[in-house]
Amino acid sequence: MGKKDWQNLDGSVDVAEMTLAPNRGRGWRILSGVLFVAAATFAAAYYLPLYRAHSSLNREYRTLSTEAGTQHKQLEDTLETLKQVSAERDRLNTLAGSKKDTAAQVRDAESLERDLGAALKKFVGKGKLQISRDKEKLVLSLSAPALVQTTSGDLTDAGKKVLCQFAGSVKSGNTHIAILGYSASVAGNPAAAWKMAAVRAASAAQLVSESCGVDPRRVNATVHEPTKLNDDVLISVEVTPTS
Repeated sequence: MGKKDWQNLDGSVDVAEMTLAPNRGRGWRILSGVLFVAAATFAAAYYLPLYRAHSSLNREYRTLSTEAGTQHKQLEDTLETLKQVSAERDRLNTLAGSKKDTAAQVRDAESLERDLGAALKKFVGKGKLQISRDKEKLVLSLSAPALVQTTSGDLTDAGKKVLCQFAGSVKSGNTHIAILGYSASVAGNPAAAWKMAAVRAASAAQLVSESCGVDPRRVNATVHEPTKLNDDVLISVEVTPTS
């Protein structure tokens, strides 16, 4: 190759470089496209199943959440119904027990009425002692002048015997004893009637618990509203069986 040829060759380098440059850029573009397609294919192959699985799990989660909410509501309704049924059952059991207890108390009161009627027979009569019963409550009414002093809060000897014989019949049983004092109203001095009624009730209660042997925890004294006392009752004893 001659000198001129080398010179010509040197002069043609720029042309070669200009010729090769477009081919080199096209190759990179092809390679980049191939890499992009490969990356997209990999991403689609890897992430698409994950996306589908995630979507499926979300749907199942929403379905299960809805079902769980429904079941929770049903459980709450069931528990509320059970609570109401239990409350009604307890109420009915209490009512049945109360009726049973009341029936037993009535039987006890009937039995006590027969016993006292026999024991106090000689004291029963108008102006003396009356024995009556209102369901499970037994009432002994002591009248003046035979059993209670008319002008004071004291019992007569016969009145004391009545209360002690009564106490002997009830002191070993389960009963509650309420002793009520009565007094006629006093014109212009209402406090006097209350005071006399209180003295009578306290006197009878003290006799029953201290002298006649009844547990004082089972006895209480109270005062009745002043009355005209048409039947001359000054003291009454209410006996209620407690079992």
